[in-house]
Amino acid sequence: MPVNGTFAPVCPISRSQAPLAKASVPTAIPRPIDLPSAIQAINQLITIINNPMVQNNLIAFPYTPRWSEVHRRTTTVRVYNPNDREQWVDVERIVNLTFQDRSTDALFQWQY
Repeated sequence: MPVNGTFAPVCPISRSQAPLAKASVPTAIPRPIDLPSAIQAINQLITIINNPMVQNNLIAFPYTPRWSEVHRRTTTVRVYNPNDREQWVDVERIVNLTFQDRSTDALFQWQY
């Protein structure tokens, strides 16, 4: 309970932090008209088929994680006005957060 100050606002938004990877843009393969262009077209098809769907260093997830918070540890820190030590506010800082994916039961821990 604050004695000389107020509570800082808390963001209640809880959503997945995993960015969704997009499918790669279809590549136009020119119609082969001779052996070298046929080999080039086949090589392009092999590259497209073997592409692991990586875009912007993100791997496409087979599902969208649904994280829910299962544990939170906080600590209270008093922050003073550098010009006047009689003015202060108590800030509740998160020290540890644990999330659990509801789809796979995988845990994610964040330490500060």
